[in-house]
Amino acid sequence: MLFNKKPRLSKFQTVGVLTNFLTEQVIQRDFITKKMDFGECEDLIEKNKIEVVFIEKQLYEEDHPWVVFNLDERIQYFKKLNVNIIIINNSDDTKIIDKECFQINMSVDNGDKFSYTNDALMTPLLINEKKYNPIDSKKIKDILIIDLNSGETELSDEFKKFIKIVKPTIEFLKSDNISRSFIKNLSLKIKKYKVVYFLNSNIVNKRFLLNLELLCAAQKTIMIIDSEFDFDLKFNVHSSDEETNINYLQSFLNPGVHNDHKMISNNRVTFLKNSLMQYKGLPNLINGDTVKEEITISVITSTKRKWTLKNYIKRLNQQNDIKLESILLTHGFELTEIEKKELYNLANFSLSIISAKSNIVFGACLNMCIDEISFKYFTKIDDDDFYYPNYLIDSWIALEYSKADIVGKYSQFVYLEELDLTVQRFSSREYIYSEYVAGATIFSESEFIKKYRFSEIPKAVDSDILRRVKADNGTIYCNHPYEFCIFRDNDKESHTWQAPDTHLLRSADILFYGEPSASLSIN
Repeated sequence: MLFNKKPRLSKFQTVGVLTNFLTEQVIQRDFITKKMDFGECEDLIEKNKIEVVFIEKQLYEEDHPWVVFNLDERIQYFKKLNVNIIIINNSDDTKIIDKECFQINMSVDNGDKFSYTNDALMTPLLINEKKYNPIDSKKIKDILIIDLNSGETELSDEFKKFIKIVKPTIEFLKSDNISRSFIKNLSLKIKKYKVVYFLNSNIVNKRFLLNLELLCAAQKTIMIIDSEFDFDLKFNVHSSDEETNINYLQSFLNPGVHNDHKMISNNRVTFLKNSLMQYKGLPNLINGDTVKEEITISVITSTKRKWTLKNYIKRLNQQNDIKLESILLTHGFELTEIEKKELYNLANFSLSIISAKSNIVFGACLNMCIDEISFKYFTKIDDDDFYYPNYLIDSWIALEYSKADIVGKYSQFVYLEELDLTVQRFSSREYIYSEYVAGATIFSESEFIKKYRFSEIPKAVDSDILRRVKADNGTIYCNHPYEFCIFRDNDKESHTWQAPDTHLLRSADILFYGEPSASLSIN
């Protein structure tokens, strides 16, 4: 094989890795990786037909078998084995390290930008969202305290007082160094904890902390770093005094809207800016394709209510980070040309308005809409419910990391107009695979919904399609309940499901009085 500075790579190609553990997880997203064990490299390369080896510049794992060799020694060793080398530069200095090797500058300084030259690919810090995400994120324990200091763990009097009063469930994860086994163990534990608290230590590597906070954010865990640290990270909580830090810590142990806002916001930003969800994958990026894929979503709605349409358009206008089209069917009535023009002028997206007579069943109306869709993703939206600005992007994110056939919301907020009251139903049913999601939240790929379509029945079309998908061993995933709220009108006859408010109250958590937008929309 000829040495090639810019090797052509393909998805699921077998590659060698000489990297830190967390970097290896990113490479595993799109490649089959073989760790280059010292003394066995030649056999591993020959046996696995390896043509490319990734070598990370800074090995902060103190037990890494290659840490005793400097970067140039590692590069020269693999050059002699006649493999292509891609250097992963995890330092702030982005100059080319070796002119014969392609380089990936993976740096926080790149923000969320990907760019490509003949010599290097520039990326932000990355996380493998397929492995690190909120699926089954049950916070069964309170605090994981990380201590990288030698000797016994020493907590301040303020911290000891907090533990004595609050009595949280705590685990100490202690190590005298940053080792691969320590990082691997830590990465497995994070999802179980509400908070990761990092005690100050003079051996903490900032690059390691930057990667660690991505792991926490991706799995909806709050990370708090000791007040003695003299730098801030992107998602963590960090105050310059310990009392404030501990107050934050105590607040994040309590469930509620405040915590959810912090965790869901961190989670969304991580997946949009520090993952490859919107790109074709690492092989394509290394091959020079840095085009960010546009998220295109077809929204369908069938309604019998003319008076809801302006608010419906306004809610779709506010959707963040996506491109959408709407197929709106007026069921049992037709809009005048003037009324249509008013809606077209109000919409900042492609809007198609069609109609069906009142004797056409609901399922058939929805299928008429499906016949008109043209974008990659699909969702069914009700015209009278609350959909907040991040509703569609959060649905898309959940579909991408869960790889489910359908995503939606099981846990759900409901606004009862008659009582001016917001409640939450099924609060525990989030971030899990299930058999049910609310019909007004169904989200999938368009090709999938075109395959199944809705049964041409007058009602229960949502439960029907969910049953058919499950019968075919399809998967349904429940996202978080935020960015959406069911609206229950005073007039129950305006709803397909005409249950009284008391039916909802008996199985719901009472949250607050008043219109829900400020609490349920998360920026």
